Amino acid sequence: SIGGQEGTQILAARCHVEIDAAEALYLNTIRDAMRRLERHETLSQLDLATARRNVAYACLTSLEAGTRLLNAGGGRLLYEGNPIARQHRNLMGGAAHHGVNWERAAQMFGALVLRNDGET
Repeated sequence: SIGGQEGTQILAARCHVEIDAAEALYLNTIRDAMRRLERHETLSQLDLATARRNVAYACLTSLEAGTRLLNAGGGRLLYEGNPIARQHRNLMGGAAHHGVNWERAAQMFGALVLRNDGET
């Protein structure tokens, strides 16, 4: 079976660790912001841009990893009712939201950290 192949096993490990890392980045970003807000701290433009960047990157990374898993599983995963295909559709739906657009979030972050006035 395809699951018994060494290359597929390595790909599965890579995809799972990427998804785990994306989840950790997402959750840590949200936790940090919530803790700071609970202390009545103000989040700077850079803080907000960093959070948007992190969340968008987590979505992008998860979608890319999920797509590799789906592709590695072959055509049988495309059948309706397959849990991997369902999760991939969930990833596509989440990553399609305008609020987690990677290019926009990256551009906003880059513009802030690279501006010339020395303030962030």
